[in-house]
Amino acid sequence: STAGCALAVAAISFLCAILDYQEQTGGRIRLYHVLLTLFAGCGVPLALSSVVALRGMAGGRYLVLLALLLSFVTDGAAYFGGVFLGKHRGIFPVSPKKSLEGYLCGLLGGALLALLFGLVVGAVEGSPLRPIPLILCGLLGALFSELGDLAFSLVKRQYNVKDFGKILPGHGGMLDRFDSLIFCGPVIFLLAYCANPMG
Repeated sequence: STAGCALAVAAISFLCAILDYQEQTGGRIRLYHVLLTLFAGCGVPLALSSVVALRGMAGGRYLVLLALLLSFVTDGAAYFGGVFLGKHRGIFPVSPKKSLEGYLCGLLGGALLALLFGLVVGAVEGSPLRPIPLILCGLLGALFSELGDLAFSLVKRQYNVKDFGKILPGHGGMLDRFDSLIFCGPVIFLLAYCANPMG
């Protein structure tokens, strides 16, 4: 199965990383290093594979598009909400410049996007979509998108780096474009599995 192949590749990558670390440093491999490698080698790929699994569901192409749009629109709504309305900053020490108002705008943006998405797709397909599952996808997708952004901000702060890599310097690196989707994708998959808004 696809999941089995992904786990096998992740396990091999994990072993190679551990052996490489031990050879280069000659130091002890601690539980911290094992968990970090497991997260990067297994957690991130498996989370992103949920987007592939979405494609196989009823209305899969729309579900994939919804997950992608939620990740980007939530981030944009939170940013602009913080810029224009943000007064209560520093609520999360890991990202002190972000405000409560920005986070609330992100949630609202996600819910509104999901409803608008449902109207557009319903008109294209000629059949109405299920509004309650759509709103849940919007709210929870937006919430976990923001949690993903915070989680990866914590990683960068822990290692005192601005970018995850040299691609897209000054914008957090390539991984920063997908940090929200890493958390949002599995949530949309679970919600769609339990109550597919596409019917």
